[in-house]
Order: sequence, then structure tokens, then C-alpha cells
Amino acid sequence: MNGDNRPKILIISDATWSDDNNIGNTFSNLFRDWPKDKIGMIYARSDLPNTDICDEFFQISESRLIKRFFNFNIKTGKNIKNISLKKIEKKNIEMDEVSGKNLYNFFLKYRWNIFLTAREILWKVGNWKTKELDGFIDDFSPEIVLSLGCPNEYMNNLQQYVITKSRAKSIIYFVDDVYSSKRFNLSPIFWFNRRLRRREIRKTVSMCDLVYTIIDKQKKEYDDLFGVNSKILNKGGNFLNKLIIKKNLSTPIKIVYTGNITSGRWRTLVKIGEALDKINKNKIKAILEIYTKNELYGKIEKAFEKIASVEFKGGLNVEQVKDIQNSADILLHVESIKLKEKLETRLSFSTKIVDYFERGKCILAIGWAESASIEYIKKNQAGFVIEDVSNIEVELGKLINNPELIRDYGNKGRNCGFNHHQINKIKESMLHDFKNLLTH
Repeated sequence: MNGDNRPKILIISDATWSDDNNIGNTFSNLFRDWPKDKIGMIYARSDLPNTDICDEFFQISESRLIKRFFNFNIKTGKNIKNISLKKIEKKNIEMDEVSGKNLYNFFLKYRWNIFLTAREILWKVGNWKTKELDGFIDDFSPEIVLSLGCPNEYMNNLQQYVITKSRAKSIIYFVDDVYSSKRFNLSPIFWFNRRLRRREIRKTVSMCDLVYTIIDKQKKEYDDLFGVNSKILNKGGNFLNKLIIKKNLSTPIKIVYTGNITSGRWRTLVKIGEALDKINKNKIKAILEIYTKNELYGKIEKAFEKIASVEFKGGLNVEQVKDIQNSADILLHVESIKLKEKLETRLSFSTKIVDYFERGKCILAIGWAESASIEYIKKNQAGFVIEDVSNIEVELGKLINNPELIRDYGNKGRNCGFNHHQINKIKESMLHDFKNLLTH
């Protein structure tokens, strides 16, 4: 380590570093105030970064991987300086961003196993191991490579390549369940792909000096699966500042949901809306405001058409999210009610829950008991939990009709944040881990 005592960190992720997406927001939370010349990222998405925490990026674009089959002069990877993109270069990258987003949204919308297999083939035959990538790794010269745990074979291949090329200490950070076999899928192609991916994930883990998991439930399972002693790294907040408490609840009570409605969460939101319509039959007691950047289409749009107690407000930037959450009486967290999606998110922890703790608002959490997020909130008495969707109307009615209960859970959530999510302590622990790696 030179100069500042913090090491040079190179992050490898399948998602762009944007303060508006979950993982980008988490990276910004953990690395705020890190020297900009000591933080860099290699990522495999066509989007441009949207953060002021990091300036050094290397982008590998799937749309350019495809285009190179027709034009060998196209560079599949580009060094992006966040602060100084030339106008012509920025325009070209933004064009790639549009085509790349369309490709990604297509995969996200349909997620057919054949398309996911085609994507893996693209990366196997595409030319991403380039002199530009090697040059970026050599020039940045990281002391630690931090890989986001990814379910894709191609991302693990990329991470393994960078770890080997850089000869740096390496860490893998799991924020979702990308490895376990607890899934529901009848497709043989899915299970064939899953087996290949699990093999590559295990290889990546074997190349790492430290494993981070995001929550204790995930730690317990992954420690057993990989034979490691992982450390928990979660998002933090500032719980030392005095909180300005909203004196009176809104009339009607304002329930706010901010975030994705994908992974089947929209179905749970529909159930809540239907319950609110019944509760509001004689008098409007509460409304649900949903702020999401997700597109409403087909069956999702149709499901909400007849619900009067739900209002869709569109997407928000980071600062707007804070303001809207502060204006709420109840902040909502939901999990899917479908088995397939419940298993997919079983070991995930929604980092916006930490934001909810920081706001000091009552958290209403709805989801099955096996969800790591639900389990965590219930264990710490940090929110009002409903595990059985058939009881939403009754349980939600109890909460809405009891203002003191709403205030009480706001205090309990804030206390949980103070006890477990103070950002300064999290950063100190993380830096200690990094230094320990480099001295052993």
C-alpha cells in the first residue's frame, strides 16, 4: 500500500456501477470517501456508470461482442474514464448502451433457458480477452480484486482471468443465492446450465482469499457448501444523527414501496392492493404508492387495473428516494408468493431495508418465513411481519388501525440499524480485512 493506507481495489461485476441500482448503491455505500485513484471496476453491461465514487472503468459490451462478428475492427472492451469521455466516444458508447439495454431487457423479460445458453456461447466464442483488457489490468495494478458473486459461467470466467492476470489478492462477495441447488425448474437445459455454472463458481471461490456473504442465513449455508469461513458484509447507514420524527401520521396513512417489482414481487403487491381496497371500503384509511422503474406490461398491468388503493408513481433518483421514504408512514418490503421465485431470492437481503432502518419508519414486511430478509427483520423485531398472504387483510388492518404500533416499529427498526448497520463500523471492519489479506 502506498500513500493513503487504503489498498487499490478492482471490482468485477456483471452490473454497472450506478447509484440507482441495488449493487451500485451498495458499492457507493461501502466505498464512499475511498481515494478515486484506488478504486476501479470491470463490468459486463452496456450501460454507462452513474456514480461519483469511482472514475476508472473498463466496459465489456455484449452488443459489441455480437457486432465484432461482422466487423473485426470493433473493440469489445473499452476503458471508460467517468470524468472525461470525449463527445464522439460518449456518443458511440451511448449508442451501444441503447442496443445493450434492449438486449438485456429482452433477456430479463423472457429469461428463456435457450437464450441464456446462447449468451454463454457468445462469451465463449466472442473475443473479450483483449490487449485493451490486459492493459487496463496492468495499468491499474490492483492490490485486491473484489468479484461480485455471479450466477453466469461467463462472468466467473472473466473473474478468474482477471484474478490470474493481476496476481492480486482476491475476494468474492455473494449478495444473492447464485450457487445452491434449491431451485424449482422442470427444464433439463436449466439444470445442465446450473451444473456448469456451479462448477465455475466453485472454481472462482477456490481462487479467492476471502469470501463475503451478505447475511447470516447465507453465511451458514455457503460456509457448508464451500468449506469456508465467510465474513458478513452488509450495507450501512448513519444512525448517529438525530432523527426528525414525523409528529402526525398522514390521512390516509401513506404506505410506500420503492424498488423493483420483478422476481414475482408484483403478485404480492397486488394482494396488498386487494386487501387495502377491502379495508378502504367504507373509508379510505391507507393508500399504497409504488415507485419503480420497471415497465408495467401484459398481465402485470392488467392485474393492477381494478385496484383503487394503489398508485404507480414511476422511477426515482437516489435523492428523490430519500425524500419519498421520509414522507411515508409505513415503508413496504415484499417477497414473491410463487415457489420458483421464492427459492431464487431465499438467501438475498434487500439492501433498501437498511435505508428503511435509517429513515426510522415502520417497516411492513410480507413474505415467506424462509426468506433471509423476512427472517432477519423478524429475528430483530425490526418490522411488522406478515408471513401468510391469506392473512394480509386482517394483519394489515391491525397495523393501520393502531398508530402507536406504527410508531413503535419505526423505533425498533431504527434501533436495529443502530445496533447492526453503522456504516463507520462496517467500513472499519472491511478495511481491517483488506489490510489483513495484504499482510498474510
